[in-house]
Amino acid sequence: MSKNQKINQCIEQYIEQFQRWGHQHAGPVPWSLRFSGSDLTYPHIYFSACVHGNEIGSLPAIMNFIEKLIDNKNHYPGTLTFSLGNVEAMKANVRFLQVDMNRHFGDKQSKEPESLRANDLCQLIDDCDIFIDLHQTIEPTSEPFYVISDTLNNRMWSQALAVANKAILRNPKVDTYLTATTYAYKKQKIASTIELSQKGFNDFATQLCENILNKTLELAIILKDNFNLEKFCKNTNTLSWLIMAHYEKFDGPFCQLNPGWKNLSPIKKGEIYGKNQEGKPLVSPIDGFTLFPKYVDRDSAGAAIGPLPKDIMTLTQVISH
Repeated sequence: MSKNQKINQCIEQYIEQFQRWGHQHAGPVPWSLRFSGSDLTYPHIYFSACVHGNEIGSLPAIMNFIEKLIDNKNHYPGTLTFSLGNVEAMKANVRFLQVDMNRHFGDKQSKEPESLRANDLCQLIDDCDIFIDLHQTIEPTSEPFYVISDTLNNRMWSQALAVANKAILRNPKVDTYLTATTYAYKKQKIASTIELSQKGFNDFATQLCENILNKTLELAIILKDNFNLEKFCKNTNTLSWLIMAHYEKFDGPFCQLNPGWKNLSPIKKGEIYGKNQEGKPLVSPIDGFTLFPKYVDRDSAGAAIGPLPKDIMTLTQVISH
C-alpha cells in the first residue's frame, strides 16, 4: 500500500469513527458532535477541524480527545462541540471540491454545496462562546501562528492560550473574506484560527493540537462565569502582532515566486522574491514576514495551470501596539 493510500485509509477510518459517535452524541448539524455540559456558567467551546479537506493534521489529537471524553477520562463541566467541516473534500484529500468553504461563512448568495455547508457551521458558531478553528498552511511554515479578527478579547485570548508566538491581525471592519472567524467576529465571539503546520499528518501538528485542546479547557474552567481575560495576560509573553501590509497580485500565468519561501519567512525591504507576468522583479517594499506563498502547477513553458489565485503572496509587518 502506498503512502497516499495509507493516508486516505486513515482519513476514512476517522470519518467512520466520527459518524459512529454521532449516533449517541449528535450535534445540531451534520458531521458535528456535541457534549452538553451540566453547568451553563462555563463557556461553550466549539472546535472546528477540516474546513479545508486536506488540512487533516488536527484529526489524531481531536479523535483521541473525543474518545477520552466518551470514556470519562477527559472532563469539562460546560458544553463542547466538534465538527468536521468538509467531509467530501476530506475523502478526496483536497482543499475543496467546488469553492473554498472558508470564503463563504454567512454567504447567502452562493448555492454551492460547500457554501451551504459553511452556513450549517455558522449555526455552531452562533451557539458557542469560544471558537477554535484548526487549520494548516498549504506551503511549509516556519512556525505555528494565529489568524484573528483584531479585537482586544481575541488578542488577549490568543496571548493567554500561548501556543504560538505570532498572530496575524485582520481588520474586521474591512475584512471581506467571509471566513469562519470573520463570521464569529460579527457574532461577538472569542475566536482564533490556529495554523498548526503545513497540511497533512505530522507529529508536530498532533502534539500542538493536543496542547490547544487541553489548554483551551484549562482557561475556560478558570473563566467560569467571568470573562476577565486581562488577568491571564499579565504573566505571559506578549505576542508579535503582524498586519497584512502588502498584497502581491498573481497578475498572470507567468507570475512566479522564487523558490523556498515559507509562511513567516523573514524578508528585507528591497529583497527580490519573484517576478510578475512581464518578468519584472517583485521587490519587497517593507521589512517583514511572508505569508501564504503560492506555488502552483505549471506547464512546460512555465505558465500556471488552472485558475489563478488572487494573490501570489502577502507581506506582513510587525506593529508595536
